[in-house]
Amino acid sequence: MLQCKNCYLWRQSKVGLDFFNYTKGEDNKSKVVIVFDSPFTSDVRDNKFFSDRNYRTLLDEHLNKIGVSLDDCYTTSLLKCFISDTSKKPSKTAISKCSSLYLLEEIKENKPKIIIAIGAKSAKFFIPEINNLKEAVGKYFYSNIHESYIVPLFDLYYLSRISQQSSQFKHTNRAMQHIKYLMDSKVSYKEKVKKEFVIKVNQKYENLEKLEKYVAIDLETTGLSFAKDKILTLGISDLKQNIVFDVGAGGIDWKRIFKVLYTRKLVAHNAMFEMRFLRTIGIDIEDCLVGDTKIMQFLLNPMGATSLGFITQVEFGYSYKDTIDRSNMIAMKPKDRQQYCGTDTYFTIRAFYKLYKKLKERGSINSYKVFMGILKVLVHLEEKGMLIDTRKLNELLIYYNNEKEKSVNKFKKSFKLTEEFNLNSPLQLRKLIYGDLGLPVKIKTKTKQPSTKAKAIELCVSKKPALQKLVDYRLYKGNMEKLNLYNLSIKGDGRIHSSFSMFSPGSSRVMSAKPNLQNVNKGSRLKEIFIAPEGYSYIYFDFAQLEFRTWVHLSKDPSGIKFINEGKDIHRFIASRFFKKPESQISKDERDRCKQIVYGSLYGSTPEGVAREKNVPLEDAKQIQRIFFNVCKTGYFWMKNLENQIRRDKHIKTPFGTYRFFPEINMVTPYKREEMIRQGKNFIVQSWSGELVFIAMIKVHKAIKANNLDATFIHQIHDAGIIEVKNCDVDKGIEIVKENANNPIKLSIPLEVEIKKGTTWENLKEI
Repeated sequence: MLQCKNCYLWRQSKVGLDFFNYTKGEDNKSKVVIVFDSPFTSDVRDNKFFSDRNYRTLLDEHLNKIGVSLDDCYTTSLLKCFISDTSKKPSKTAISKCSSLYLLEEIKENKPKIIIAIGAKSAKFFIPEINNLKEAVGKYFYSNIHESYIVPLFDLYYLSRISQQSSQFKHTNRAMQHIKYLMDSKVSYKEKVKKEFVIKVNQKYENLEKLEKYVAIDLETTGLSFAKDKILTLGISDLKQNIVFDVGAGGIDWKRIFKVLYTRKLVAHNAMFEMRFLRTIGIDIEDCLVGDTKIMQFLLNPMGATSLGFITQVEFGYSYKDTIDRSNMIAMKPKDRQQYCGTDTYFTIRAFYKLYKKLKERGSINSYKVFMGILKVLVHLEEKGMLIDTRKLNELLIYYNNEKEKSVNKFKKSFKLTEEFNLNSPLQLRKLIYGDLGLPVKIKTKTKQPSTKAKAIELCVSKKPALQKLVDYRLYKGNMEKLNLYNLSIKGDGRIHSSFSMFSPGSSRVMSAKPNLQNVNKGSRLKEIFIAPEGYSYIYFDFAQLEFRTWVHLSKDPSGIKFINEGKDIHRFIASRFFKKPESQISKDERDRCKQIVYGSLYGSTPEGVAREKNVPLEDAKQIQRIFFNVCKTGYFWMKNLENQIRRDKHIKTPFGTYRFFPEINMVTPYKREEMIRQGKNFIVQSWSGELVFIAMIKVHKAIKANNLDATFIHQIHDAGIIEVKNCDVDKGIEIVKENANNPIKLSIPLEVEIKKGTTWENLKEI
């Protein structure tokens, strides 16, 4: 019987779910189990699954196409007392609790050949590696845990509202064909594996010399810490041979192995991991590393999963990851660990050949080469880290705490508030700002409540200047939180080693995390804590007007090209037209005001969007955008052509072949469609700019190595980079940056890099 009464979620539920109290047994066994996210209100009301006739008909129609009846299937849900057609979302705890109480037992009792997972939550439950349902529908997976094939499907109501010509419908039809194929197949998954995937491993050093030109490598380690954990296993495969050396099975002769591997072209999955760990034992594979299947998969499907397990399932129909406890590899028997590592390397090299072919067909090889190049730079950047002045850090904590307390006192005094008033309480702030002060509501939360977030408060400051103290309070509080996080992140070498990722689907930009060192507020004093060690300096370089120059190059706008080639300032020129005074009289604030609207326009924003985003009057945004596009008319029409291209092709790509896909663009609401078009126009400018920065960093990195300088990249901030360099090498380092960053590739216009140097991030001076 259903065990819901043992669950606190059921006790808190306000609905009765008697129809789930069915008995398990032989009669329930079915070849196909259908798992929904959770029941609908109508199911609870009528006390049975699929009580909605339309929904039942939709599902039956799809199943009947492949000769399956709904009555032949066992139907259940991931969650039992959660209602699908409500706005509330279930927690991970609820999903785990509910599934463990009943769903897993249902599957165990039925022993189905196929599990049809309908909905995003069900699909994610059975296939944890997927990022979204769209990438999974139309494919099938195998679960070793459940000994069943998993076939994800879209929710039928969602499917009924879109065109039958859509990619979603095509993927659904493909999924149904997979179900039919799997049901009709006389060969079990285990028999198929024995026949098709015989992966034999050996530990023979003499076989190393027989390796082909391209070789995959894989490491199994005691954990993920490059500073503390150790390598347990090294796997090597060229498809013909799978050689695996294990610490627990005779040790590893690193020198002998890499004497051979240095003569081969190496491939890995998530190569940064392999590079970082190998460098801890003095092995550097930078010069012979040519492939990373994680980067390949990301470039082919930027919004999708990139794990090796996912690639292996999708491309080769093989599952082996779900029963392995990868967090405790040291507890595995050496023989089992060798087999697992050998399987990883075998599928890595197999995936490399297959994905490389796909990249070539799509025209993305140049993009792939750029990503491989920047990966190698990021390895050094992460490894080196940024040195922290802890005395200055503690000094700033005291400073910002004092400033925070001052802003709290001034805020309460301005509005005659009691000591009990809490500046962190949205409820109290909402009552004060929109109730007591009567300020107009310009931004609302998702629940339709007046917003008290930063942007909403900033819009209110013009009406009530004293609210600036709330803005200040939040800024000081945020700076203190960052400083405390930085303090916790300092490693034994006195440095912060942030993690940098290239896998941002929105643009080709590197993202910093754990901690994020790219969100240091402009104008704050946080940069003071980042220092060069004694005898070293920072070289900082930043691309001037990079997005505008990129936009001009891509659009081939003659006016923009002329401005750049003549060394004129487009933003100052636009400001002089707007403020109706000579360029020489334009202030920095006036120029910056126009610049932010111009940049919003480059990214495809409407005047309304720019006004809302930049907090400027709508009429100013309209007029400045009109002036800009009157000057750069060719660029304006190029952007209009981009809009048509995005609608037609449902994707956009950079000149190097980095894609952003919009498969649903012709099926969404007009508002959402315009947002997708804006994202597409934003993507091509930002991503191409990002790739130019990558190329510059790669060239600078190679030149530093070639000249044997004591210098390393230690930070990357979108359009800028920081190099830590020994004082005796500073002049040569600056020369290398000038030579390589100013013109990373040949463009229709020159790029310009502003270079500074100093001993802290804060005290950088222009050279």
